[in-house]
Amino acid sequence: MRSRTRFECWPLRAEPRPRPACWSDRIPDTEVHNAAGPANHWFYLVAEGTNPGGGKPSSPVCAGGPDSVTGLGIRTAGRIWMTALMQKTSFWKYADARVATLNAVTQLYPGDCARFDTVKAAWDAVSVPAQSAEPGRPGDCGQSAPSFSLNVAPTAVETLPGGTATSTVTTRTTSGDPQNVTLTASGLPDGARAVFDPPSVETGGSSVLTVSTADDTPAGTHRITVTGTGTDGSRSAALALTVRQTTPDTCTGHEETRTGSLRAGSAAYQPEGGYYRTSVTGTHRACLQAPDSADFDLSLLKWNGRSWQVVAEATAPGTMLTHTGPAGYYRYRIQARAGGGDYNFGYDTP
Repeated sequence: MRSRTRFECWPLRAEPRPRPACWSDRIPDTEVHNAAGPANHWFYLVAEGTNPGGGKPSSPVCAGGPDSVTGLGIRTAGRIWMTALMQKTSFWKYADARVATLNAVTQLYPGDCARFDTVKAAWDAVSVPAQSAEPGRPGDCGQSAPSFSLNVAPTAVETLPGGTATSTVTTRTTSGDPQNVTLTASGLPDGARAVFDPPSVETGGSSVLTVSTADDTPAGTHRITVTGTGTDGSRSAALALTVRQTTPDTCTGHEETRTGSLRAGSAAYQPEGGYYRTSVTGTHRACLQAPDSADFDLSLLKWNGRSWQVVAEATAPGTMLTHTGPAGYYRYRIQARAGGGDYNFGYDTP
């Protein structure tokens, strides 16, 4: 008798996974699959570009990158990436991948200025900086048009009313000759003032931005746009300025605590914009303390395999949210219905 082999199809369970699309200095500490986000973004830009059309999704560049990238097609992108992987060594970093792909395009397409420029622009578009070991533009391509990038670090700062906060604006030449860039800031809250030191830089240089607030500057998180204007146009980067209010009472006695600030109509997800996983059935407990003048809601959400579903809510800050539920992925949503200001949040997991 011939034996039969039984095959069973197991359902795939979708799990929430935040994948950053832009490189930052936090990528080396990010879970390996999530850390592949900038590489996936780079490949799509090389293959399809920023606005491929034909029903394909657009893929905007990261802060400080070029205005746009024109794709080369998936076959060309695949050849370049696979050739680059032949140079891969242990402990490869994004800087190594950038150098390897630029070496690959010069090997596969000698003297092809357009392909070289696209691969380079795609790395700039995902915020992987230029490396000293990368090859230069093919000699017979001539001098490329001047271009530059602009970034701010840190991207989020905070202060009390009447105080100051600082961030460093960094520029670099991405092609052509260096150029002079004049720096400005917009979107400042009432009573705030921005000063750059120096107010203009040659690309490759940096400037310190100091934001000074007044005693009556409204509390909350404000988006400031930092703009650098050079000979080939402007580049912008966002800076989140949080003006703190009087600190509410702290939720104490919990395994995890967090603090933050919200303006009316905005929301935040905890922990740290992500989620947590529990492998057992048990009780989730959380506490939210917010200013008395504000109306904050606290919700516990569970991932059902397709979307986040609210499983418990508390609409009176200062009271405890308690929910008993099965194993799975969870996160908290803190929402400012009216008013705004600082909050303290604590929670326990099963």
